[in-house]
Amino acid sequence: MIVKGGARSGPYQCATYLMRVGRYDTGEEVELIEFRSPWGAGVAGKSRQEIADLMVEAFRDMQDLAEGTKNGRDGLYRSEISPAPKYARGMTREQIIRTADILEEELGFQGQDRVIVRHAGTDGRPHWHVVWQRVNLDTMMMIPDSFNYVAHERASKRMELEFGHEFVAGKHAKRDRERQPEFPRQDHDYAEAQMAQRSNMTPEERKEKMTAMRVTAANGQELKKALEDEGYVLAKGERGYLVVDGAGVHSVLSRNIGLKKDETAAFMAAVPFEALPTIEQAKKMQEAKKLSARPPAPAAAQTPSGEMTDAERKAQISALRQKSDSAPAFKNALEEVGYLLAHGPRNGFYVIDRDAEIFNLSRLSGISGKEYKEFMAGIDPASVPDVEKGKAIQQARAAEALKPGPEESKFLAVPDAPPPSKFLPEKPAYNFDTYSPARVAEREAARLKELEASKFLKRPPAKTPEPPIHEATPVPPPQQVQPTVPPQAVKPLDLSYYSPAGPTERETPRAKELEASKFINPAPAKIPEPPAPAKERTAAPPPQQIQPEVPSKAPKPLDLNYYSPARTEEREVPRKREPERPPENPLPLKPERGEDAQQRPWRKIDPDRKTHITSLKAWADGAQDFKRALEEAGYTLASGKGGYTLVDKDGKVFNLFAHIPENKIRLEAFMSPIPLSSLPSVEDVWEARKKRGVWVPPHPIANTPAGWAPEDQKLYDLERSLLRRAEDELSSLKELHSRQIRVTEIDLDREVVQKMGEYKTIQDRQLEAFLAARKESRSGYQAVLDGIQSRLNPTLAAEKAQARQKEFIDFHRRLAKERADYENLLQQTKQERMELLHERQAYELTSRETKLEEDRERYVSEYHEAERLRAEYEAQSIHDELEKNDGLGDGPPPPKLGK
Repeated sequence: MIVKGGARSGPYQCATYLMRVGRYDTGEEVELIEFRSPWGAGVAGKSRQEIADLMVEAFRDMQDLAEGTKNGRDGLYRSEISPAPKYARGMTREQIIRTADILEEELGFQGQDRVIVRHAGTDGRPHWHVVWQRVNLDTMMMIPDSFNYVAHERASKRMELEFGHEFVAGKHAKRDRERQPEFPRQDHDYAEAQMAQRSNMTPEERKEKMTAMRVTAANGQELKKALEDEGYVLAKGERGYLVVDGAGVHSVLSRNIGLKKDETAAFMAAVPFEALPTIEQAKKMQEAKKLSARPPAPAAAQTPSGEMTDAERKAQISALRQKSDSAPAFKNALEEVGYLLAHGPRNGFYVIDRDAEIFNLSRLSGISGKEYKEFMAGIDPASVPDVEKGKAIQQARAAEALKPGPEESKFLAVPDAPPPSKFLPEKPAYNFDTYSPARVAEREAARLKELEASKFLKRPPAKTPEPPIHEATPVPPPQQVQPTVPPQAVKPLDLSYYSPAGPTERETPRAKELEASKFINPAPAKIPEPPAPAKERTAAPPPQQIQPEVPSKAPKPLDLNYYSPARTEEREVPRKREPERPPENPLPLKPERGEDAQQRPWRKIDPDRKTHITSLKAWADGAQDFKRALEEAGYTLASGKGGYTLVDKDGKVFNLFAHIPENKIRLEAFMSPIPLSSLPSVEDVWEARKKRGVWVPPHPIANTPAGWAPEDQKLYDLERSLLRRAEDELSSLKELHSRQIRVTEIDLDREVVQKMGEYKTIQDRQLEAFLAARKESRSGYQAVLDGIQSRLNPTLAAEKAQARQKEFIDFHRRLAKERADYENLLQQTKQERMELLHERQAYELTSRETKLEEDRERYVSEYHEAERLRAEYEAQSIHDELEKNDGLGDGPPPPKLGK
């Protein structure tokens, strides 16, 4: 049972990988075992893509909670549980959940949200992944993942014992110290595995071979000579002696011969370390050996040189690609110069040179991205060998080239090569367009012309003219190169091919081909009947029998009004049909399923609304202030079965705690000044919304007699608003004071407990010192004298024992009295600090009341001053108007009307 995992982030990548969608779709079977999250409600029957979308939202919430903590970065913990294939195929769903429970207990993730997904495995090894939320919602802290490797092995051991699986040894909790006296370490790392792949020799084989050389060698010089005979070169490096093989792969000598570094240095003392070549020099020496052993290539062939740099190789392959007009031509050009095209992981293309070295073609072709994919689309990856087979092919070709040829006869003289003729043309250079589709078609057409013009071959009979292309059989696939038709067989251009009647004529044979298709059930032949009345028409054929409809001879006229607004609205109406709400009851009296969000079917929380409500709570000084902020924002606080509930302007109901990402216990403590019993129910809020249009007179100020009416209504409204404002501010201040008292009392209690613990530690040390002193007084020479005196005078011994017991009791009484006095002192200090807090709050409350009273008097005086100024302004306006009217009577008389 193998268990591994670690903390991570990346919600989207994790979810798509678990459900194997998108670019992670490998075709293997995926099964969702458990989705323990609010987002996992109702996932039954959904597709893998839909489940992956819900999983992304769940993982994003986990990551958001982690980023809200102090040191949170990775909010997810993904682990993989992989039993042996013989056990994994027979494990049930309950056993898989049990393995996740065991690992959850060992990691400390009890009760956290989690997801379990089972993969069938691309290698035939079923396994399952478990993802947990790392944030503890009660403490809003990250659950530590330290020593998770040890927890993995503990969980693996428990699973093996519980399910009866074969035991697999480990490094930590599963380490068998009898069979593993030393700490187990890995044989080779990832870099060594890559080097083994390049050198065609595993680390175990190399170690076994070199260890045998070291055993047979008497000293370092003999070992060096044995290594050189096998094709290795001894070099020096930062970690001591190194060996470089024929492929240029280097490794540490001490790991290969089974000795430690100091033992290797002592054994190789006869070989001067400074006289050895470096790694680069040793690799060049191996490359020189390889080039000297390789037979000379023909002058005309363009063989990639072993000394070619990456830039030169890229320029060479890029030039071959530019001169090729298609992917097959590019492939042939690569093979001409000694490369072999192969496919690797994810159907990518690679090139392998004569030395069996592998290079990524996309990096050497000079193009990338979409252009590279479009260019190489003409070659199917399955048509070329894979990397391993291509490597073997190149090695076999190199070995064949290295075989010695037949020995020359000593009796026959080898004739000299004739000098190049001056009358013969030079051999043309290689044309990279030889294998392009256009050149192939030209050569095929020329060959047909020669065949027709030959007098020795019988002329093939003339073919009858073929029907037009649109009436013939289906066109052959594009990969079949069609030779050029001879000139006498070329059909004249049909100018009526695209006429209105043409499509109808072309559709008729296509419908006939559809009827004759072997993949569609043919309909039984029917005898033509005269058209029957509509009421006697037979039933339509079943849906599984596809009946092609032969178009009529007359083409259907183009409907120019198809995209008009009216026609578009007609087509959109069926898709926009929704159940209409009765107009007489715009707000339902009862929700469909419950009174709050916890009883209704789960729905996604609006992130904007959640952010708005969270910000209102963050800026509020208390529960009352938070309630007023919600009312100003258009929400009404109500009570539901799930606790505190919000009702928005449209009558929709939401759970308050679901929109605030905090611990439920803290939220209940924050909202404690507003009990649920004091809030209206959701039905009451809806009824009040219906009566919103009816005006309700405001409540009068307290202690006003019945039938009393104010003399100045504006002044009365001003004083009432000031009074209400003062009541709200004083209520908020008192709520703040009560919260300060609770917090201060809790802090002081914690301080008392901490100091009492420190004082107990001091008393424990005093008790240890007291017991140690009594023990020292009864040891050594004094203890011998006490023993003799006790034998001679038992009465004196009893008195001494009683005195020691009394001393012990008095010491404990003194400690208890000191501890009680210290606790009383701490309680007295706490009481004094609480009294100071009450005095400070009382002073602050008195100051606030005084300030509010002063503000009230200032507002009232300003109101009277404003009324006085307004009255003076009106009087002055009336006076000016009267003077203006009096002045009009002193002027000349108005002119008389004309005739």
